[in-house]
Amino acid sequence: MRRPEAGRGLAGQSGELPREAGLVVEPAGCGAGFDYLLQLGTWRPVGGSADLAGHVADDDRWWAEHYGVEHDPSGLSCEANALRYLPHPDVIVRIGDGATGGEVARVLAAARRCGVGPRVSRLLDEDDASFAASLSDHRFGRIRTVGTVGDEVRRAAIAAEVDLVDEAVTASGRLELRWYLREQAVSRTLHRFGNLVGAEGG
Repeated sequence: MRRPEAGRGLAGQSGELPREAGLVVEPAGCGAGFDYLLQLGTWRPVGGSADLAGHVADDDRWWAEHYGVEHDPSGLSCEANALRYLPHPDVIVRIGDGATGGEVARVLAAARRCGVGPRVSRLLDEDDASFAASLSDHRFGRIRTVGTVGDEVRRAAIAAEVDLVDEAVTASGRLELRWYLREQAVSRTLHRFGNLVGAEGG
């Protein structure tokens, strides 16, 4: 993923995220948060782009166990750290040269699983210059590219402060679903003057 400046301005956008104490929001994963390490690696389908079978079942599993449910992986008794995900409000799927029908279908299925209806831009219908010029209307948005992406689009995304995700398309729900969501970590202290009060207590 190529991102211009992690987290800049995201929490301040009105009407999109609940205002809560201890809220941290990043474009893909909170800094040093649960999904942070995923950004430091690179994954590709074992069998190439054709190896995308089984993505629906894997998407459903990761949605049911991770992305679609609020949970606390830290398990601390003195502090609650609720991890949850919300649909990204501004996603563009950019389909360039070399994209296969299977890759496009897989990406759009992942977006639907996350409750996201992305704008779809195809190089055949919208050249790089026109697409790049439109990005100023999508500040803090996200582009999920399928196929190749030109330097003109990359430069425009940086200038407009739009995240550009150019990772390989895989069948893994764990890897693909994150591009259509915003990760939130909400921390809450569960002690008062050193005495535990519990998640439900005062």
